[in-house]
Amino acid sequence: VQAFTLFFNQFNLPILGVLFSIFVSFGLIGAVSIWNATLPKYFIAAAEDGVIPPSFANTNEKGVSKRILTIQGVIVTCLLALSIWLKNSQLDYALITEITAQLAVIPYLFLFLAGLRLRYTHTELDRSFRPPHTIMWIAAILGIISCLVAFALGFFPKGELALLNRNIYQLYLAIGIVISCSVPLAYAQWKRP
Repeated sequence: VQAFTLFFNQFNLPILGVLFSIFVSFGLIGAVSIWNATLPKYFIAAAEDGVIPPSFANTNEKGVSKRILTIQGVIVTCLLALSIWLKNSQLDYALITEITAQLAVIPYLFLFLAGLRLRYTHTELDRSFRPPHTIMWIAAILGIISCLVAFALGFFPKGELALLNRNIYQLYLAIGIVISCSVPLAYAQWKRP
């Protein structure tokens, strides 16, 4: 919000700063609404497919899983408790956003690695798109390098996060990533026959 205000004030257009701030607010409300409305449906589908415990597929008369809503409530409560503990809402929002960005890079890294592996381990499959080997390797290597660089750069605080001690920031980021990754990995290991 402050960035929009400062930017548009340079051009003597303060009203555009206000308008863009309102647009960002609507975008955030939309993102939170989508998270609240669609995430339970994804979990129900995952439970029906056997990826997560089947008890998550049990729904009430409105078609919503109480367990999933409870978990969402716990997550939001923990995030709010974190914001109270950090005493700086912009700082904790930026930290949570950074953890989310780091977590988003991890599946892409595995996607590029899987693309290379599947290219050679399952050659018998008929695919609708099959790039030449050279293109496949170039795209995969560029993707892997990009993911690794993005992941590494995420450990250097920027913006409001530069106010934190670098070691503390890296510790928070590492703990957030480990906790976020350990839950599904532990479940997958537990579920394995």
